[in-house]
Amino acid sequence: MTAALTYAVAAALLLSILPATAALAEAPERQEQAPRKHEAAGEKKQMKGEGDVEGEGEGEGEAPAPHKHPSHPKHEKSHEHAKPNAKTHQGHAKGKHPGTTQPAPVVVKTEHLPLAVGIDGGSEATYGNALTLTYFPWEDLGFTIAAGYNNSGVKLGAGAEVLLPLHQSFGLRFLGAFVESLGKKGEVSLDASFIPANSTTAEPIVATKRYELTPATMLSAAAGGYFNLDASIRFALMLDYNYVLSGNQVTFEGKTSYDKQVQVTNGPDFGTQFNDKAQSVVKAGGFGAYMGVQFLF
Repeated sequence: MTAALTYAVAAALLLSILPATAALAEAPERQEQAPRKHEAAGEKKQMKGEGDVEGEGEGEGEAPAPHKHPSHPKHEKSHEHAKPNAKTHQGHAKGKHPGTTQPAPVVVKTEHLPLAVGIDGGSEATYGNALTLTYFPWEDLGFTIAAGYNNSGVKLGAGAEVLLPLHQSFGLRFLGAFVESLGKKGEVSLDASFIPANSTTAEPIVATKRYELTPATMLSAAAGGYFNLDASIRFALMLDYNYVLSGNQVTFEGKTSYDKQVQVTNGPDFGTQFNDKAQSVVKAGGFGAYMGVQFLF
């Protein structure tokens, strides 16, 4: 009886101790499983986030949260690139090139219209003491029209000129022209000498006579050199010869007059000499020399 009671009490104590021991044994396992559940939840969240991003790229995922918009970094990068470009444009506007070396200035020939207005002056100049207008279809070839005046009267002409550059600033100039001299009426005066009767000493005297010169048609050729003062002004020195094709006839009118009260005893001989010399003075044609200047536009 006593032994049975003892066994019963021992069994009751054992049954009461076993649940507590089992609970203590299961506690560490629950603590170990708790972090695993959190890690699993974190992996699930991460996978869900990656799925959102991939879904957005493929057009299948959920709409992303505003603070995680993937396009924002792209916009920020583009703005960052735009700032240096703005600075670069500002530098160009001011003519500055940061970090580069300024090149040496380049000499560029000044461009101008193919027109030139010129003035010629001299003895037996191609167009007389004239105003010229030249058109340059090419840089070294020009076509000219001109109007002038000299001892043979008004002259109108047209011609061409060719430039042969020897340097950027100077060269040779050749000219050919067709010229019409319109003729002239006037007086011609020549220096002469007068020997009074009963004297051997000659005295200076000026003889004058009226004349008329008919129109003349001429061809003129000239050659010389030119010098460019700058891109807009050109000087030329020319020698020319004017060949008469037709006209250019001189007739004298009236008697020869003198600047002193004299009585000429050899009038016929002197008159012939005067006429011959006066014709060479008033007629057009022959050699000449002149200077010209052109203003290029």
